[in-house]
Amino acid sequence: MERRMPLRLLLLVPLFVLTGCGGLPLSPTGSGYADETLIPVDGTPPPAAKAAYAFTRARLLLDEDEYAAAAVQLREAVALDPTSAYLRLTLAEVYLRLGEEALAIRTVEETLVVNPASVEAALFLGNLYFRREDHADAIRYYRQAIARAPDRESAYLHLAISLAKSGANEEATQILNELLQRHPEAVLAQLTLGRLYRETGRNDAAEATFRQLLAQHPDMDVAALELGALFESRGEIPEALGFYRQASIINPGNLAVRHRLARLLLAQGEVEAARRELDAIVADNPDDLEARRKLGLIALEQQRWDDAVTTFSTILEADPTLDQVRFYLGTAQEAQAENAAALATFAAVGAESPLYEDALMHRALLLQQLGRTDEAITLLEARVAGAVQRPDLFVYLAFLYQEGDRPGAVLAVFDRGLARFPDNAELLYRKGVVLEQRGLHAEAMAQVELALKAEPDHAEALNFIAYSYAEAGTRLDEALILARRAVALKREGHILDTLGWVCFRLKRYDEARSALESAAQLLPDDAIVQEHLGDLYRALKLTKRARSAYERSLELAPENRGVQQKLKKLPARR
Repeated sequence: MERRMPLRLLLLVPLFVLTGCGGLPLSPTGSGYADETLIPVDGTPPPAAKAAYAFTRARLLLDEDEYAAAAVQLREAVALDPTSAYLRLTLAEVYLRLGEEALAIRTVEETLVVNPASVEAALFLGNLYFRREDHADAIRYYRQAIARAPDRESAYLHLAISLAKSGANEEATQILNELLQRHPEAVLAQLTLGRLYRETGRNDAAEATFRQLLAQHPDMDVAALELGALFESRGEIPEALGFYRQASIINPGNLAVRHRLARLLLAQGEVEAARRELDAIVADNPDDLEARRKLGLIALEQQRWDDAVTTFSTILEADPTLDQVRFYLGTAQEAQAENAAALATFAAVGAESPLYEDALMHRALLLQQLGRTDEAITLLEARVAGAVQRPDLFVYLAFLYQEGDRPGAVLAVFDRGLARFPDNAELLYRKGVVLEQRGLHAEAMAQVELALKAEPDHAEALNFIAYSYAEAGTRLDEALILARRAVALKREGHILDTLGWVCFRLKRYDEARSALESAAQLLPDDAIVQEHLGDLYRALKLTKRARSAYERSLELAPENRGVQQKLKKLPARR
């Protein structure tokens, strides 16, 4: 059985764990106080002899991670030796391991009553309140600890951070600078000061502090990341790239910097350079699954399906629990038309995964493409009957019923979805479209207006209403506003067609031409766009162009008698 570090040794581990580069740092992080030092122990005497037996039993239980039983023994020891700060603080630490924070606080407060001069108890409480982001109380207890032990470096450090988080940046800066004058080698104080400078906009001072820290500790990953992040925050991307490259040469083992370099290269569109850097990381560290994952994503983006499948499969061999990677693998297999493999891969995504419903959607799509629509419906029905999280599962289920020649179920699916997600704009809009297809225009408009109320920037709903007004020839000025908003949100062919058609109705022919010609470029095989373009050209007396557009529309929709009649009304060819 693997053992944890014994509690007595645990209490001697350095107190502070750094946070990441963003935000002000240095609250105790990780899995909680249970795995961090909360009690700075400095020569505290052992418990009284009369409590030694209970304490020894508690230590044995702690070695076996039996925290509840250990707490019982420690309470007995405290009862036998109520003046021992050591016993009380050890009990408080065990309470924290058990998740009993309130009991831990009460126990330490009792320690201060029994031992008012206990520096360890004051620091313990300061750290607890720091953890809870109750910085006013944290500051109070850190000041108490400093008053009793002016040489306690950690108390100054956390006091400065609590002050900064409370907005007292100048006092925090002063404390850190004074601490560094007394302890120039205090790495965490330097790092915290640099971060504080950055957070308060004193970037030059921050840069100087981080550079000084790196001069003293060239291999310090977090300082290198901080300085690079500072360059990025100032928009100095070439400087950031150069620094990351230099830092990775100085310390090739600094994987965090090399990953940051690859990320920044990708953000700048330098995909091949990022790919080379990630390949180098994998060559040096074959177990770096994150680098492999990014390489797989690049392969997906570049449509190198075989490479993506190989990369993601390799990752899953190393760690079969990575459902995100499994989802990516299924996506690559689907793109390869390896439908059976993709189905199996998506089916293996765990029900607890955030991507589970995405995987269900892909499975249903694959089944429908394979002609197994009933299976796809059964799959989605099982999910929407339970703990469905995604409203669009109802949208796709309705589509499957439509494709499966079961149109009677379509509106019922939308009603079920809206019972679960009553304000979902997409469900409201899609139901409106179905109602419109069934000739229920007034009901359709009411649904789409509800969608727009739920989501005022729903481009498709804006487009629907604008086009409806244009077709009816009413409220055209309002339709123009709606259509322009829709295009600004989503510049797609059918939305540009709506804008062009509204402008045509308003006799704003120049704007109509620009929109409709753009729509035709995006949707060259759309019969309605070609018909609208023909109507515009006819109004502009561009007969040849009108004829060409109408003829193209009839190629795409030969049964459209309206276009046939329009074509006949054009002047004969000369």
